[in-house]
Amino acid sequence: MLLMGRPRRTHAPRGGDAPRILGGTLKGRVLEVPKGRATRPLRALARRSLFDILGPDVRDARFLDLYAGAGTVGLEAVSRGAAEVVLVERAPPAVRALEASVDRLGVADRVVIEVRDVRRYLAAAPAPFDVVFLGPPYPLWTGRGRAELEEVAAGLGAVVAEDGVLVLESPGLADLAIPGLIAADARSYGDTRLNFLRRPPPAA
Repeated sequence: MLLMGRPRRTHAPRGGDAPRILGGTLKGRVLEVPKGRATRPLRALARRSLFDILGPDVRDARFLDLYAGAGTVGLEAVSRGAAEVVLVERAPPAVRALEASVDRLGVADRVVIEVRDVRRYLAAAPAPFDVVFLGPPYPLWTGRGRAELEEVAAGLGAVVAEDGVLVLESPGLADLAIPGLIAADARSYGDTRLNFLRRPPPAA
């Protein structure tokens, strides 16, 4: 669902705390963030490394950002040349921040905001994406939230294109099996780990 219209008031941190686009045509532009501490944007060091690793995979790609939060990853992809970016987020404060950022950056022609539970979005069987980023809220890795994360994992393989890549942000060495995909690379940045998964090569 593409959200248009005048965004509601959100909060843009000032100074060094402000999340900014790190590269591409929108480099340096400040993003809106929801008030409060529920949203945890991917840190700049990890985000820069993520896009350095993805490199040309982003240009002209269909890019899916699940649990998008403030959209720091998906909107970075727009800046770096992605043809279409889908941001899936259901928390109202985060959705309002996404609307404000998309409006401020002038990228509504390439960004779709899906106000939906991630599981429901995946169950609708969207067309495959070249790059999928999954950054679940950290509480989903433990306790009752783990059941939701396992359900999301079960539907992920179908939305990754044949030559596509899934990037999973996890706390430390926490593990999550994604049916149909295997680990291709992993990088750690403090307590954050980026796991890169692709389809296995065809059998000889």
